[in-house]
Amino acid sequence: MGNYYVHWQPLVDENAHTALAFGFLRHAPVDQGLNPWLTEVLGRPTRGKPLSPEDFWPRYPSLLSGSHWTEPELVFDAHDQEAMKVIIEAKPGYGQQRREQITREIIDTARAEKASRIVCIMVGADLGAPMTTADWASHVDQELAAHGLSDVSCEVRYASWASLGCVAHDCAAAAPALQAYAEDVVEQLRLNVLMGYDGAPELDDLDGKFTITNAAEAFNRAVEAVRQFFLALHTASDFAALDLRPYGGRHRILRDGSSDSPTTPADFFETTVALSLYCKPSWNPEQVIFVAFDLVSDPDPQLQVGAARLTREGETIVYRWAHSDEPEGQLQTAALRDALRGPFPYGAVYDPGAEWVYDEQAWLPRRPDTDIAWAVSNLQTACAIWDTAVEREGA
Repeated sequence: MGNYYVHWQPLVDENAHTALAFGFLRHAPVDQGLNPWLTEVLGRPTRGKPLSPEDFWPRYPSLLSGSHWTEPELVFDAHDQEAMKVIIEAKPGYGQQRREQITREIIDTARAEKASRIVCIMVGADLGAPMTTADWASHVDQELAAHGLSDVSCEVRYASWASLGCVAHDCAAAAPALQAYAEDVVEQLRLNVLMGYDGAPELDDLDGKFTITNAAEAFNRAVEAVRQFFLALHTASDFAALDLRPYGGRHRILRDGSSDSPTTPADFFETTVALSLYCKPSWNPEQVIFVAFDLVSDPDPQLQVGAARLTREGETIVYRWAHSDEPEGQLQTAALRDALRGPFPYGAVYDPGAEWVYDEQAWLPRRPDTDIAWAVSNLQTACAIWDTAVEREGA
């Protein structure tokens, strides 16, 4: 393990991820690599000591019952006007951090390193913190006091693997000699679906032949890009400010083509759209807003956002979206009818059971920030439709 950080390894566990990403930061100039990352994560100017081999996987005797040893991924010195010890605890997947482990690492590191100030940075696949770190810090404070370390201050933060990949990418521009190294870091993280949302998938690297294998690969990339879009959307601060709830109780990406019965009609096997629905407790159960992808639009797939009224159970919601048609007359719902003459230029109806109004834009590669900002802006507009309708009904 001692030389793991200098040899590329397949990204099968947290040690290999650490070796790849933080190994790069060990070789990169601190002012172009480690320091910008620390500054971004902590939200204040922070400088770290250049990483050394001894910083990786230190092993400390544990004070906590049930544990003999503690082994964070990294422990190194940094300062932001005051000295601190930075602990890195990395996990390769989503939602894998555990409060008990973080607490143990902070306590054992503080004791072993005689540190009075600790910053623990949890690294994972989630693009935003999957937990409320303030609650974790309070728990750590209590445990520090219980173990005779009440003079130690701690801070718990979260960072994504994508943030490390972005720093590596930016570092290559400032340190051209590291470009190949940085590109490899970014590519390996991308292959392991850790670089976050980057727009519609790129297909230029496929060998150019129209084969079933290539078709399946292109489809899978599109579905994964849709998934990454929603992960990015749901962690965006502007989205959180809308105070939406997932329709049905949990976030879901609905797709048509979900049948598994061979006797079901063929169109139940075709995947043409992806759909996610949202609501607010103050709205009635028929009022929803949505984000969707039309994957078979010509010439480009479309990202779509709008409002809908779902008035009748029957076929699945995603089927009612995928097979809706342009309205032949006026929409039945006044709020949607008004929106169709205003902010949303497109309407669709599935009769009976669903009315939709929406806007759309081409879904293209390499413009993630544009996609998220456009989606949030239109979600704000869609929210206003139902907020206003509820206010009028209550007046």
